[in-house]
Amino acid sequence: MDIFSSITEYACHLNFFLVFCSISTFVIPSSKSIMSENEPKDSPAAKAAKAAAKILRRKRNRNAVKYFAAAMAAIMALFILSKWIRFLYIRYTPRNKPKAIKVLVTITRSLRKVFIQKIWGFTSIGHSIIFLVYTATILAVTFKDVGGWPKYNNFAKRLGWVAAAHITFITFLALKNTPLAFLTNYSYESLRVFHKLAGYGTILWSTLHAIFYIIYEAQSNSYDTLLEKHQIFGIVAGIAMLIILFTSLFIYRMQYEIWYIVHIVMYLLILITVAMHRPKISDHTVYMIFVASAIWFFDRLLRLSYLCYYFFGNFVTLTPLPNGGTRVLMHRSSKFIESGTHAFLWIPAIRAIETHPFTIASVDGAKGIGFVVAACDGFTNDLHNLAIKNPGVKLRASIDGPYGSVVEFSRYDKVIFIAGGSGGAFTFGTAIETMHRLAKNTAVSNTVLEFIWVVREEGTVSWFSNELQELNSSPNVIVRLFCTGNVANKAFSGSDRTLSNSLSGKDNLSVKVSPVTVHGNNEHKPQELEDLEKITTTKETNSINRVEENSLMIASGRPDVLNIIQNVAQGCDDSQRVAVVACGPGSLMKSTRSAVAKCITINGPGLELHSEEFSW
Repeated sequence: MDIFSSITEYACHLNFFLVFCSISTFVIPSSKSIMSENEPKDSPAAKAAKAAAKILRRKRNRNAVKYFAAAMAAIMALFILSKWIRFLYIRYTPRNKPKAIKVLVTITRSLRKVFIQKIWGFTSIGHSIIFLVYTATILAVTFKDVGGWPKYNNFAKRLGWVAAAHITFITFLALKNTPLAFLTNYSYESLRVFHKLAGYGTILWSTLHAIFYIIYEAQSNSYDTLLEKHQIFGIVAGIAMLIILFTSLFIYRMQYEIWYIVHIVMYLLILITVAMHRPKISDHTVYMIFVASAIWFFDRLLRLSYLCYYFFGNFVTLTPLPNGGTRVLMHRSSKFIESGTHAFLWIPAIRAIETHPFTIASVDGAKGIGFVVAACDGFTNDLHNLAIKNPGVKLRASIDGPYGSVVEFSRYDKVIFIAGGSGGAFTFGTAIETMHRLAKNTAVSNTVLEFIWVVREEGTVSWFSNELQELNSSPNVIVRLFCTGNVANKAFSGSDRTLSNSLSGKDNLSVKVSPVTVHGNNEHKPQELEDLEKITTTKETNSINRVEENSLMIASGRPDVLNIIQNVAQGCDDSQRVAVVACGPGSLMKSTRSAVAKCITINGPGLELHSEEFSW
């Protein structure tokens, strides 16, 4: 996701926050009706009524938290149910579907066609719907059965309870070892957008909690209560939340490492101060903080155990690549690690107390785990500079992971991989893992993979030279390379794994906008692949030269994503399944989402989008 998209996302959320504040301000009655003076405050009847009201208020506040938890659990249950229904459908539904199944397929395709489309401020319409459901839920639990509406105190306390419940919720969404990864196939990185959303809600509700409580104290003329010890802890927690908000809006994109340190420190401070703000067990608020602390520390303990396990006898070799790339080869591997997943890389010689997430581009039991890292700033820049100064240097290292999972794309009939720049790490890894699964399972070996990679600079192609050679050697894979910058009419040769000028002929192939790649070893390609190559080629400008055997041509320009997906979909019947797997910058993801949405039809093949966007 680019910076503009991020700003619009934040602006959209902040606009909602301002609306909420306005609604809350107008709903609450004026201070003239705060408390009835009909009964003396120190009379036995008044004291009894006050105690009964307090018990009722606490019960209602606990119920509000229960309703919030139940609503969030219900949303998760829908995703869990959807995942397992989908799993059973793919595994056991015959090609010739019964009429009832066809009706359900029609409904789900119609919904998916709408939900995956991009909308302003959100990744997709589906995400915006979840946002609206979440917003409706927190408004409902905030305003339901507050009791004693003339009292700002009651409303302030309800806001505090809902905010405390949010702390547990956002902690659960931030877990790296989340149970949702298995139950829904959504790993923590997919949940990050919802973690951010709930985080904004936590800060908003905490701020409103403080505002209405201050108003209540002002009406009671008892400002001195704000200086009590437990209130000071609450003020510190509120300041910590505002610091998180400020750094998330203005520092996150520019200085991720600084933001991360501040984020963790402020989060721990919030846990401590909120617990001290309401320390009584009888209040039950502290229970939510205990739960949040427990799951967070357990997750950290698991991550530490991964680092310790992979540290002993382990090291990485650094190799500099053109255009700011660095290949990192870790020499210890594991049968539990798959290419296409990702891990947090720890190299103490570069950053002693930091780990950084990178996609696993390749896994070889003999050679180890391969990462390809694009230099930006901070850690990645220092990593690249060290590789340039000391090519082939070996450093002690470890990983925390792996995280994420590779979908069973081997069960689809056609899979289109679309990558932009360093997004190739995910798509290369996923494509190679899929290719390996196809090799193991001959029953589904007819799956066709089409791999499209778009780079800005021609030299970037060498980042994944080994992976390109492996993909291009498979009879089930079509590889197509595009360069948006200047192309010196070069070919990538699988024999020397470098870029060379060894063009062997002058025959031209005319294509639309951006030409398709010419492949070596075509005599080994099945007829289905040859047909696919023909339908994705059109008769327009821009020509490329045929190259020597087992070489790949880098085509100039951008791929026509819509045309590619349309041609593949039109070549399939309604019993077949097509997956589009994309990773790259926001502009590429937006065009891919739009293209997939346009190509989803009731009478066509089952078309699904699996996307990974740049959002660290």
